[in-house]
Amino acid sequence: MRLFLRALLLTLFAVTFSSVNVFSQSATIATDQIDYAPGSTAIITGSGFQPGETVTLQVTHTIGDSLGTDGQYHQPWTVTADGSGNFTTSWWVPNDGDAAGAAFKLKALGNMSSYAEWAFTDASPAIITSVTITPNTRTITYGASSTTYSVSATRSTNGNETANLTVVGLPSGVTPSFDNTVLNYGGNTSTPTATRTLTLTTTNAANVGTYNFTIKANNIPSTGTNATLIISQRPLTVTAVTDTKVSNGTTSSSASPTVGALATGDVVNVAPTQIYDNKNVGTTHVLTA
Repeated sequence: MRLFLRALLLTLFAVTFSSVNVFSQSATIATDQIDYAPGSTAIITGSGFQPGETVTLQVTHTIGDSLGTDGQYHQPWTVTADGSGNFTTSWWVPNDGDAAGAAFKLKALGNMSSYAEWAFTDASPAIITSVTITPNTRTITYGASSTTYSVSATRSTNGNETANLTVVGLPSGVTPSFDNTVLNYGGNTSTPTATRTLTLTTTNAANVGTYNFTIKANNIPSTGTNATLIISQRPLTVTAVTDTKVSNGTTSSSASPTVGALATGDVVNVAPTQIYDNKNVGTTHVLTA
């Protein structure tokens, strides 16, 4: 009888010890970030689960209805822990419904009683509130040329945001280019402003004149800013050359003046001429081209 009781006690001790092992597992779960932009993917890692344990995961809202208005994204799914009790999975952060600005709880429950949870957020997307350009006006000479502007876009908060810059209103013959058309703002960035360089390149197809254009971020008109490009006339230099005055009763010169550099594609259709300031002989003359 004593032997039977001793065996029974040993069996109960073993069962109890085994149960303590199961419940004392330090199961943990975490996401690779604590805050996500809508439409991004949260990478989830779990550790400390039982080897081969089937783990059910679910992401729910911590405020209001646990499934929110976008319940299709909050359904549970399962993974299997590897031989070391670890696993990796992912969850797509909704960009519709009421996910933006929400706080979430991630729960992981194993079929061997392991349990862990984790909290993270889906930050509200920042809004581009203004675009500035420096300087506001640039002047270049007609012909193949270029000039640059500094463009800054300011967002409303420090949330995640990607802004795309566009230019509208430029005339034919003027081509815009940015060093990068995309402005990326991280959620933890201390300053809500990002800057890019805009280069305007002109060809002979761009006529002389004053042109106003607009730079927009995310194609939102209210965030646009107007700037000006002035294409000025290209100066043409004509220089008279030395000549000997012939007494012929006129102010004409037999020499032809020289013409300075022309813009690409430009030609001189009428040969330039030069004349003396008077027709008299024996005096100092001024040649005018």
